[in-house]
Amino acid sequence: MNILQLLILGVIQGITEWLPVSSSGHLAIISEILGLKEDLGFYVMLHFATLLVLLIYFRKDIISLLKLENKLLYYLIIGTIPIGIIGYFFHNIIESFFSNLIYIGIFLIINSIILYSTKYFKGEKRLNFKNSFLVGLFQAIALLPGISRSGITIGSSLILKIKKQDAINFSFLLAIPAILGATILEIKNFSFDYLHIPGFFAAFITGYITLSVLIKLIKENKFYIFSYYCFVMGVLILIWKILI
Repeated sequence: MNILQLLILGVIQGITEWLPVSSSGHLAIISEILGLKEDLGFYVMLHFATLLVLLIYFRKDIISLLKLENKLLYYLIIGTIPIGIIGYFFHNIIESFFSNLIYIGIFLIINSIILYSTKYFKGEKRLNFKNSFLVGLFQAIALLPGISRSGITIGSSLILKIKKQDAINFSFLLAIPAILGATILEIKNFSFDYLHIPGFFAAFITGYITLSVLIKLIKENKFYIFSYYCFVMGVLILIWKILI
C-alpha cells in the first residue's frame, strides 16, 4: 500500500471506530474496492491509535477506576468476560466472515435495526452486575464485521434503560480491554514500517474528533440517525455482491 492508501484507511478507522457503523466492516469494504492486500500489521497500529484516543479522552475515569471502592471496575470486568471467551475460542470462525461482503451487508442491516430501536428508549436505571454482563454479551456480537462495537454496546445499554451518561462511560471504557485483547491476539502479525506512521496519526486525530462528536450526538438523543446510513450501506452491498 502507498501512503495515500494508508492515510485513507487511517481516516476510515478513526471515523468508523467510534461512529456506530462498524470500523472492521468498512475497512474490509474499502480494501476490496481499492484491491488492497490485507496488512494485519498496519491494522494492529490502527487499533492501537484508537485505543490511545480512549486512554486520553477518558483519562480521568480510568484514574478513578484505581479506587477499589469504585464499582464500575467490577462491572467492566464482568462485561469483558463474554468477548474474551468468544473472541478466544471462535477467533478463526469470526475471521472467516471478513472475506465475504454478503455477511457484512447483512450484519450492517442488523446493526441499523439495533441503532434505530434506541429512539424509543429513555435511560433511568443505573449500572449493576446483571446489565453490565448483558451489555458485555452484546459487545461480543460486535466481533462480527458490520456490527458496530460502540453501536451495540451503547444501543443495548439504552435499550436496557441504563442512564445515558452511564451508557456512554461504560461502553467506551469497556472498549479498552476489548481493543487491547484484539491487539494482543494480532500482535504476532505486527511488523513496523515507517510508512504506517501517517496512517497511525490519521486514525488518532480523526478518532479523537469523531469520539467527541458522537458523545455530543448521544446526549442530544440523535444516536439513532446512524441507522439510516447502516441500512442503506448494507442494502447496497447486498445488491452489489448478489445482483451485479
